[in-house]
Amino acid sequence: MNYVIPPDNPFAGGNGPDPDTREEIFAYGLRNPYRCSFDIMDGTLYCGDVGESRREEISVIRSGENHGWPIMEGSLCFNIPDPDNPLPFCDNSGLTPPIAEQTHDDSIAVIGGHVYYGSAVPELYGMYLYTDFVTGNIWGLRYDGDTVTHEELLVGNSGMVVLSMAQDLAGEVYFLNGGIWALRPAQPTEPVDFPTRLSDIPALLEAGLGRDQTDQGIVPYAPQPALWSDGALKERFMALPGLSEVGYQPDVGWDFPEDSVLVKNFLLPQDFRDPEASARRVETRLLVRDVGQWHGFSYEWNELETDAVLLSGAKRRPFTLIDEEGIAFEYEWAYPSRADCARCHTDAAGGLLGLHTAQMNHDFLYLASGTSANQLRSFEHIGLFADPLPAPPEELPSAPDAFDESMPVAERAQAYLHANCSMCHRPLGPTTSGIDFRWGVALGDRGILDAPPAGETLGIDDARLFAPGDPDRSVIPARMSDLGAHRMPPLASERVDREAVELIREWIRTHGANTARAHWSTYE
Repeated sequence: MNYVIPPDNPFAGGNGPDPDTREEIFAYGLRNPYRCSFDIMDGTLYCGDVGESRREEISVIRSGENHGWPIMEGSLCFNIPDPDNPLPFCDNSGLTPPIAEQTHDDSIAVIGGHVYYGSAVPELYGMYLYTDFVTGNIWGLRYDGDTVTHEELLVGNSGMVVLSMAQDLAGEVYFLNGGIWALRPAQPTEPVDFPTRLSDIPALLEAGLGRDQTDQGIVPYAPQPALWSDGALKERFMALPGLSEVGYQPDVGWDFPEDSVLVKNFLLPQDFRDPEASARRVETRLLVRDVGQWHGFSYEWNELETDAVLLSGAKRRPFTLIDEEGIAFEYEWAYPSRADCARCHTDAAGGLLGLHTAQMNHDFLYLASGTSANQLRSFEHIGLFADPLPAPPEELPSAPDAFDESMPVAERAQAYLHANCSMCHRPLGPTTSGIDFRWGVALGDRGILDAPPAGETLGIDDARLFAPGDPDRSVIPARMSDLGAHRMPPLASERVDREAVELIREWIRTHGANTARAHWSTYE
């Protein structure tokens, strides 16, 4: 057998700390190394190391070094008693730290890359390039063999779900996601005056205030069911440039033209015993279509709710709220960074959430006219779609209200999971779980039925993602109930959607393996 343990391996010849130490080990203390490469000039070995919950790492690998896991996650102690306390609770002596790390504001699953030696972008020569599976951010750093002398974000929110990187013989570096992409110098563009306040554009301020402007071509809409946002109330509008049209797509977000703007307002109840009467306008988010990609922007409303200012990054704003039982509690509203927007508005889902056929195929009350009508039929009537719908709305997929108890529990549960989870858990989505939560997929084809979890079990014995008849052994509702590092959805959820958790538990409790295929599976 052509198998030899190099004699200079640190534990070769039984030199490990105990008799069971494998002689094959070259270096250790990496959690989940993903894509390693040698510098083609000097042989330095770089690795991306995917973190658990707070840090993503780039490490240089050398013989015998311990890179810290599970004692450390990047420069932070792991599993310390209080994750928010900056005091050290672990001994990091003798451990090799990463040369670079990113927080989960900007990187969720790092992908190691290559040192650039190409000629297409000369200013990058000698720079190690790496990226992120979820955000698509691309960074470059210069390493002198001892320290990182320079690091910068080269491309923010590229919109790509990058699977890997590659390098050719000329030293050019490529990004792979089903296609092959390369970096090129940015072309100069004319400066754009982007509104720093909603009041910079009167129609935008009116939309932010929730005022119907259908006569101005700013059309209200509402998905069913909607994404959970800690119980916040929401208003939504779409604004298309000129008389442009939308490309209807049956299974992903619709294809909107360039310069389209989607507006979503968030109103946070101050007293959950009476949400509508106590709701306070806290945030307006814009999605803007530019060069084929959606880009997110967040505006924070002032105390008087008269205007909102553009935020440059993530922010948390404290509130004292009253819960459903009348008990006051402290709460922080999380304003997302622009990279956070890309974490949910995934390329695999078409970049859009909610503007999906199954979620839009229901009646909506148009306040401007006081009439209620099916949204798909209304959109077709006003000429929104470039082509006629493929069938009447009653023959197209339609997801129910997740909490309409007159509808079957299985349909309601799967509608909720589509609205809250399918942006990531779908084919080509930014996860490696193999789970598919899209509406219309049969239960047996979702990758969850009696399936063991690939990752954390949250302490559940004999855990399954969906244990038929046994919600207590099922990880899906457990992750929905968790507000720690393993919560799902992984952001914009500081409060548990308890009604939804019970819905999913009831679905699991009342379903067995013999219900693996549901009648709506023909929607695929």
